[in-house]
Amino acid sequence: MMRGDGDVVSGWKNKLQTTLANLTPAGVLAEQHRKMAGAGVGRGVSVLRAKDLRSGR
Repeated sequence: MMRGDGDVVSGWKNKLQTTLANLTPAGVLAEQHRKMAGAGVGRGVSVLRAKDLRSGR
């Protein structure tokens, strides 16, 4: 791993997620990340409501 050959991924769900991430285009991954990391996500505010808050509605 120190040479940059690869990473150790434990757990089948993590392996599946890593494999899918390597196959998915970067633009799609960026959009998914944008949705997950958006304002209000994780604080009980829906994504749609967070967009309303950002746009001033």
